Amino acid sequence: MTIMGGISEFERGLIRKRCEEGIALAKHKGTKFGRPSALDTGQRRRIAERYAAGETMAELAREYECGEVTIWRALQ
Repeated sequence: MTIMGGISEFERGLIRKRCEEGIALAKHKGTKFGRPSALDTGQRRRIAERYAAGETMAELAREYECGEVTIWRALQ
């Protein structure tokens, strides 16, 4: 049992190393990780302009079909 545990731990280390190398290579190639943004740059700019003009975050969220938190993050 101890030998099997040692072998599996060694194998897990190899898998982890290969994953880290793959992620590093993907980042070097310019791959973007994570969830895609709900708003593009132009939408963020228009949201900031409209919010400065007096519209509320709730109104903007309804129009852009996203949450108020997304609007708040766009304004940061």
